Amino acid sequence: MPAPFPHRYNAEITWTSGRRGTLLAPPRPSIVGDAPPEFDGPPDHWSPEHLLLSALNLCLMQTYLAIAEKARVGLRSYRARAEGIVDKTDTGLAVTAVAIRMALRVDGADVAKAEELVQKAKKYCIVSNSVKADVTVTADITPA
Repeated sequence: MPAPFPHRYNAEITWTSGRRGTLLAPPRPSIVGDAPPEFDGPPDHWSPEHLLLSALNLCLMQTYLAIAEKARVGLRSYRARAEGIVDKTDTGLAVTAVAIRMALRVDGADVAKAEELVQKAKKYCIVSNSVKADVTVTADITPA
């Protein structure tokens, strides 16, 4: 049973060097974050942009899985790729659009039901409801 609302979350960051920092939310593993290569950061560290896309992707997956379980969809596999666009806006640089493409394999009888749940998951995804960027979600659904 979920905890009563409101829920509170904490995360910390410690600057280490340059523009690099260590993200902490104990007892979870730490994450090294830096600027993306487009802003002169190294290609092998997590950037705020990659973390945002990952948060959207993870939240959508968790929401879809919960809804699909309640609807008794025979889900066999789930993969998704998120792509974000950073562009100039009237107020400065911003993530202006995110496209998430899901790839699902479901029991043959559940294809239509699985398709219905894609937009329902987007509607109830906490993170996509919290960002200003336009978030689109599409799915390729194949029978298992």
